Amino acid sequence: MTLAVGSTVRMRDGAGKKNPFTCKAIVATVSGDNTVSLVRDDLAPVPLGRVGNFIVAPLFNSVGLSVEECESSIDDLMELLPFEDISGNEVSDSLSTAEKVELYKSRGDQLLRLNDYTCAAAYYEAALSFIASISIGGTCIARKNGDAVIADVDCIDDDQYDVTFTSQNGEEEETTIPLKDILCSIWCKDEAYLQPRC
Repeated sequence: MTLAVGSTVRMRDGAGKKNPFTCKAIVATVSGDNTVSLVRDDLAPVPLGRVGNFIVAPLFNSVGLSVEECESSIDDLMELLPFEDISGNEVSDSLSTAEKVELYKSRGDQLLRLNDYTCAAAYYEAALSFIASISIGGTCIARKNGDAVIADVDCIDDDQYDVTFTSQNGEEEETTIPLKDILCSIWCKDEAYLQPRC
């Protein structure tokens, strides 16, 4: 692997610990003694380009505000996966929604196998974003009295959603909830069960 100052690499962290992980870091300096000074990314996940907010993963207020300088052996560094550069994250418009979901999910799986939980979460969220649009007549999972329950979307007005909850005994309850109380939509065209696998 060729190391250049300013390049992004994946570093192993927590070697010898019970749960080691990997994360992205930027090369700051390269020493002749097999060590590299790095600036490590914040460990909070960051949404990919097309996703403004996460659907499932928590969004941290400190994203991008904290970086950590550290040193690592060259042996503990890896190149990024081919799709992780800027051009590799572009997805062809010719792909179907199911193909886009599967593509981002498989990228998240590859990152998860490398123990890069931060980057994997961003790719899983991107996969969900293709199938998580909330529309009138659609079904969603929303918060109700601290529980996650299924609701039908009846009307959308700004950030207020008129929904109908159906209880286990079949009784319906109509109410208005804010967008922040909608956890995710349920994709009705999910014959391949992609959404539960994300």
